[in-house]
Amino acid sequence: MARKSLGYSKLLWVCPNCETRNPGPKKSCTTCGNPQPKDVEFIQADKEELLTDEKTARAVKKGSDIHCPFCGTRNSADAVECRQCGGKLEEGAKRKSGSKLGAFGGRNAGGIKCQTCGAVNLPNAPRCTQCGSGLHQPAARKDKKGSKKKSALPWIIIGVLAISVIGFLVARRGNRSSVDAIVEDLYWQRSIPVEQFISVQAENWWDEIPEDAEIIACEESYRYSSDEPLENSIEVCGTPYTVDTGTGYGEVVQDCEYEVYDNYCSYETGEWQRVDVFESEGYGNSPAWPAVSLGADQQEGDARETYTIFFSSDEGEFEYMTDDADVFSSFYEGEEVELILDGFGKIQDILAK
Repeated sequence: MARKSLGYSKLLWVCPNCETRNPGPKKSCTTCGNPQPKDVEFIQADKEELLTDEKTARAVKKGSDIHCPFCGTRNSADAVECRQCGGKLEEGAKRKSGSKLGAFGGRNAGGIKCQTCGAVNLPNAPRCTQCGSGLHQPAARKDKKGSKKKSALPWIIIGVLAISVIGFLVARRGNRSSVDAIVEDLYWQRSIPVEQFISVQAENWWDEIPEDAEIIACEESYRYSSDEPLENSIEVCGTPYTVDTGTGYGEVVQDCEYEVYDNYCSYETGEWQRVDVFESEGYGNSPAWPAVSLGADQQEGDARETYTIFFSSDEGEFEYMTDDADVFSSFYEGEEVELILDGFGKIQDILAK
């Protein structure tokens, strides 16, 4: 899915010292002057405005801001020396970027209520205009019971049991034992289908229709989605959302894809279809094919054969199935053999005695 950029929005950060809500591009608090610590994240403004000017774009394209390794002051990505202490920024920590902050638009577009005095302030006001308190709204606390993490123990137990079962099955299948047995009976089944060339109607995409088919009608239908615009495609985009760029600005983007439409057609063609089947079956090691009678515009389809050999032994009855006529015909009733069994009692090999 392709990401489409719509522009930018100015983010906020909350000063941990005085709780002032500062515009994202401001690197120090507008109230107390403290620099933004590197662990204080950017958040969406309560009312976001889409910015498309070149000045904002240039600021974002510089890359994530960098914090001074000596005093922690936040500097622009292209800065060489710290604007506060003059220290070299080669070893400084760049701000993280790329995290999705939420749908574009804003959380409290109608205004934000002061938690101290109750006054309603403009959406992006830094502090309460009535009492001066910070307007940062703390996240709601979760109930202690509800905040407990689900234990991973049940999944660990399930995983251990699954591995144990798989190991047991593999071990059993690898076990080998032998049983002396006698060929009790031989049973065979053979069948030959009859196909006829008939006219049929079908549907498919225009480029997958047989060359000799006669097209009846076509209509445009959705065929697949593409990350890139293609001929005869429609752009479909999701809800715009804001992504932290590490500069104090968020990039407003949409995830888009292109629905490609193509001709889906009904057509008429001729094809071979099964109309009958001739079967034969019997006992003994001399199987025979059924006699087939073909009519006009008919042919034989793919023949099928199945053979079953029954064994008896002191440990019970066994049977072995194959589609190889030569293998089947090599056995005869009353023959003594040695059966090689796996751990589940399934025949793995048959040895003549």
